[in-house]
Amino acid sequence: MKKLKLLFLFLVLIFYVKTIIFTLTCYLLSIYNKGYRLEKIKRIANLIPEQEVFGEEEGDLLVIGWGGTHGSLYSVVDNLLNEGEKVALCQFNYINPLPNNVETLLRKYKKIVVCELNSGQFANYLRMNFQGTIFNQYNKIQGFPFTTSELESHFKTLLAK
Repeated sequence: MKKLKLLFLFLVLIFYVKTIIFTLTCYLLSIYNKGYRLEKIKRIANLIPEQEVFGEEEGDLLVIGWGGTHGSLYSVVDNLLNEGEKVALCQFNYINPLPNNVETLLRKYKKIVVCELNSGQFANYLRMNFQGTIFNQYNKIQGFPFTTSELESHFKTLLAK
């Protein structure tokens, strides 16, 4: 009976040692792969097209949007351009990674406003990637799309400041 208990304890000990070795191996691989994955994502930026703007190449206001905000933002920016304002729309299709020329684009405008139909995740993402750049936010969380009148009013307020 003692030999059986010793054998059982020995098998349990082997099981725990194997589990610890497996866990450490997985942890070390995850650390290695995390750096490798980040490097792969950074290299993807070389394959995606440069970010383009609709409107003035440099000016007073850059309107940033992504996803379903495009139609409303485009209409308002087009109206403001027809009124002679120096504005542009930067509608993002690629956000992770961001296109290589985004920082250069951002520097060409006096004010930047990020318009989102949520609480501002993309604005925070941009702040994290371009520290020192001031991003104004215009958010709407009611479950309805932007109206052109509310956007135009907000943009004109920003341009007047």
